[in-house]
Amino acid sequence: MKTKILNISIALLFLQSCSAPSYIPKSEELDINPYGSFIVVYQKNSPTIKGELISIDDEYLIVLIDVDPEKKNTLAIEIPLKNVQSFTLTYAQPENYSWSIFTHTLLCLTHGLYSIISFPINLVVTTSLTAGGALSYRYSEKEMTFEKLKMFARFPQGIPATVKIDDIKR
Repeated sequence: MKTKILNISIALLFLQSCSAPSYIPKSEELDINPYGSFIVVYQKNSPTIKGELISIDDEYLIVLIDVDPEKKNTLAIEIPLKNVQSFTLTYAQPENYSWSIFTHTLLCLTHGLYSIISFPINLVVTTSLTAGGALSYRYSEKEMTFEKLKMFARFPQGIPATVKIDDIKR
């Protein structure tokens, strides 16, 4: 009985997945998304900032953060590039393969005595597949420079002169 509860608990744990903000498009909608990508900026001596990538220039990274998500209040923050320690960029909703863990685990029960071997193999493979899907559509400073990061901003060529930073909303 304890084993069944443990197996069900593990399956439910893996069924939960991290979700990206709602303004991040699904992979099939990438070419029509009017917003910038979701970025998490880890700073050297300041707190971590999470939000929409608005623009990048030679000195600053501009990120739109949620001040009060319920009232949809946002604030654009300029982060000096010299203060950026690292970043993680999510440009589309991650693929969710968590259903495969539960499904393939149940299928192992049909293997009879061989399930002793197939259960751990299926668990490792489906867990790896789920973890890989959750990390898809992501970049970090290891794979991308600030120059290339501009492609994922709302204003990749810089904020137009007619737009004030304080007027940018989601």
